[in-house]
Amino acid sequence: ASDYSEFEAFLQKSLTNLVFKEIDDCLTAGYDDAIRQRDVGTKLDHCGSDGKAGNIRTLLSTALNCGYALTEQPQLVSSGLLAPTDAASKIALSCPKWPQ
Repeated sequence: ASDYSEFEAFLQKSLTNLVFKEIDDCLTAGYDDAIRQRDVGTKLDHCGSDGKAGNIRTLLSTALNCGYALTEQPQLVSSGLLAPTDAASKIALSCPKWPQ
């Protein structure tokens, strides 16, 4: 049995691995190229080990939007302004692989 709630597991596995790790990998690859005096733009335009994670701007935007949804929606649910299912739907629109 897991010691994580569904929400914690999402943060730990999906958000961290699908967004934050990709951002870290992309920025590290760009930094490595910069200190070797190579073109950084190519790395930042094609992030991820396979170059398919998107560009750094897309990854940062996803992190911002998902982070906002993950903080705003639970607050709205706890204050009675939004139903949990509606919050989950809104988070799913902003975050990669949110469990349905």
